[in-house]
Amino acid sequence: MSVVGRKSSNYNRISSLLNLLDHLAPGLSQRITASLLRFDNFPLEGFDVRLLANGSGSTVFLLDNRVELKVLKVYRRSLGCSAKEVLKVAREFKEKHEKLSAWFNHTYELVVPSTFVVLHGPLMGFTAAAVWQSYVAGRKYDVFLDFSPDEAIYLLCSDPQLKSQWLDFSKQFLTSLEETDTCFDLVGRENLMLVQNEGKLSLRIVDNGLFHVAAIRAQYPGRYHQLQAHVECLRKITQGVERAS
Repeated sequence: MSVVGRKSSNYNRISSLLNLLDHLAPGLSQRITASLLRFDNFPLEGFDVRLLANGSGSTVFLLDNRVELKVLKVYRRSLGCSAKEVLKVAREFKEKHEKLSAWFNHTYELVVPSTFVVLHGPLMGFTAAAVWQSYVAGRKYDVFLDFSPDEAIYLLCSDPQLKSQWLDFSKQFLTSLEETDTCFDLVGRENLMLVQNEGKLSLRIVDNGLFHVAAIRAQYPGRYHQLQAHVECLRKITQGVERAS
């Protein structure tokens, strides 16, 4: 079995191999990644840095300076690229973030404020594109993966503000999907997070993933079917919440 195609970059080959190893032995990729950390040229002083997670496209670090917690997500496809390409990746994700903020930060600030940077990242010391965010404290859930639709409806209706957040998000999501054939990436685990903190529940978006639906349908049919399943689940939950009003 080929891990990736012949035309993939060396770093993408490594990344795909780590993902495969993590599937076979959960946690292994994080241990390997931790051994690749380099801080010689890391520009953010005063922070203790530890590996937090390996996402599908980014490596996530938690930064702690004893006053506040920050998250740094390094976009792996920018590693080893020219300065021009690294800057292009940073601008691409900044534009996605701005679009998501325009969609979902009206009544509520669902999309977490983000700063996009180019820096000597902690991963092998390579220059990389990254996003800098405040850490979202609390226990995280995925609405689509951790609850059945009936459980999600009950939970969302148990808190008037959470219910309002969901209906606002759902309306904006479906509008963007229908009018632009583009939508927020619902598929990644906890891309849309349900956060429990100090007894309160809220929706938050820390990921800047966007799907161009026609492109996903043509190039990644498996991912497209996952998206369709999530959209149908979103519709079902929303209909249930509206009926409960």
